[in-house]
Amino acid sequence: MVHVPPNFGGRPRSHYQVGELPDSRGFDPDQDLWRQFAESTTPKSFCQAWLSLQCRMLKAIRSALVLLGPPDRGPFTPAAVWPTPDFNVKHLTGAAERALKERRGLLIKGNSPPFPDNEGSENFHIAYPVELSGRVHGVVVLEVEPRPTPEVQAIMRQLHWGTAWLEVMLWRTDALRVAGTNERLKTALDLLTSAVEHERFQPAAMAFVTRMATKLECDRVSLGFEDGKQIRVRVLSHSAEFGKQMNLVRAIGSAMDESLDQQAVVVYPLPPEATPLVTRAHAELARQHGAGTICTIPLGSNENFFGGLTLERPADRGFDPDTVELCETVAALVGPILEAKRREERWLIAKAAESFAAQLKKFVGPGHLALK
Repeated sequence: MVHVPPNFGGRPRSHYQVGELPDSRGFDPDQDLWRQFAESTTPKSFCQAWLSLQCRMLKAIRSALVLLGPPDRGPFTPAAVWPTPDFNVKHLTGAAERALKERRGLLIKGNSPPFPDNEGSENFHIAYPVELSGRVHGVVVLEVEPRPTPEVQAIMRQLHWGTAWLEVMLWRTDALRVAGTNERLKTALDLLTSAVEHERFQPAAMAFVTRMATKLECDRVSLGFEDGKQIRVRVLSHSAEFGKQMNLVRAIGSAMDESLDQQAVVVYPLPPEATPLVTRAHAELARQHGAGTICTIPLGSNENFFGGLTLERPADRGFDPDTVELCETVAALVGPILEAKRREERWLIAKAAESFAAQLKKFVGPGHLALK
């Protein structure tokens, strides 16, 4: 359940004295920590400031660790370490494992070597799980130098009360996540409405791409569908007529073909650590027509792809994972609707030719004995 990277915590334990927080900047470190605590914007920065404040208030702490992870199942990884982020606290993982397994606070005789200034002393590990709505989200472990029983009990009570701040942080994180999910859902439904409020394909497609460009703050959103072996761009946002922009249309179509050929979402420039993909057509679109960042979503699923959706933004507004996920959801919802509208509006002769080809395939292909 507990996962600590092999290279985690390389600073030797003997480097610091008990309760010492290295700081030589000439001002009150507590004040700085309270400021960091109040201004924290990420779980890690919040936990680091909180843990530092806890350890400085308790005084008898040698080292400490906060582990967080997916509720109940983990893996639980380091979110904060004291006295410094690179301090070696691997000796605290045993107490963390027990507290997570037993789901209760523990006082355990420590097995870590004593500090040089307390050669004969034994230490203790206090571990307390962080629970929210009956689910364990992590654990806090303190290494404490020997103290009378009342003082140890006071430390445990303080840790119990202090973890309430971590619960507040988890509530806030969950609330922000839910709010973000609800906002994305609202956007997806709004874009879906734009596609279904028009009966005919062209007005529906134009309303969809224009509203998507506005909602996601894109310079341009384009929609294309298969026409033979290539994608034909059918609509550009804010452009009812684009006959004079054939170079742009061809470049966008090539980018859509590139995405469909790989059956994958293509974001250009490729994000760090992203799966390597061919982005030559996207790079050419950016070079020729000034797109800062591009995202193309293939329309369809498995091997039944029928079109592409390309979004262009300025360079300073890249496509983060949440936005890409939203675009994929919208494409999965709206793509089939617009494809159905498009197919229904084809000339009667095109429908007849397609029906004839399907029947001919059944007649000369395998199976369909009754028909033959």
